[in-house]
Formats: sequence, C-alpha cells, structure tokens
Amino acid sequence: MDECKHKSFEVKVGVNRISETEDGPVTHFCADIRIRCQECGTHFEFLGLPAGMNPYGAAVSIDRTELLASIMPPGNPPPAGLMGFGIDTARGPDHSFVVEH
Repeated sequence: MDECKHKSFEVKVGVNRISETEDGPVTHFCADIRIRCQECGTHFEFLGLPAGMNPYGAAVSIDRTELLASIMPPGNPPPAGLMGFGIDTARGPDHSFVVEH
C-alpha cells in the first residue's frame, strides 16, 4: 500500500465570541482551526504550543489537532482579566492526564 503524500487539505475554522460573564458583552474572540488530509483523512497536529486555553495568545487541544488562537479586531485589544488554563500532557501513574490551574 502506498503511503499518503498529503497533497490536499480540508481546513475548518470556527470563531468564538467570548464574554467574561453569562450574557455579558463580548470581550474576546478565538479562532479554532483544524486541518485534515482530504486524501487519507489524517488530522494534522499543531506543534510547539501548550494544551489549554489562552485568551491572550494561542494553545492547542489536548490531542493537538485543534489550534485555539486568540484574535482581535485591529487596534482593539481585549481587556485584561479573563482566565485561561493549561493542561500538563504528561501522564500520571494511573495514565490519567494531569491538569494545572
């Protein structure tokens, strides 16, 4: 069987509007991006970023197949104060994931 050369891709992008409180004004935006090979169906992984959610930068999903990138309209930075989280992807002794706050 020939190995796929990954020559064509499907990209899915969603944009989330985030508020700091339920029904509050939108203060942050996040683009969620996934890339899949159209030929073999392989989901590509994003490298070099921590797993979690960073409202002022970028992170990846725990399986690294989704880029979670904070975005903003030009010249309109989000206000400080929204909390994010990180996930330590090292496995614990029971093979569970360890979550950092």
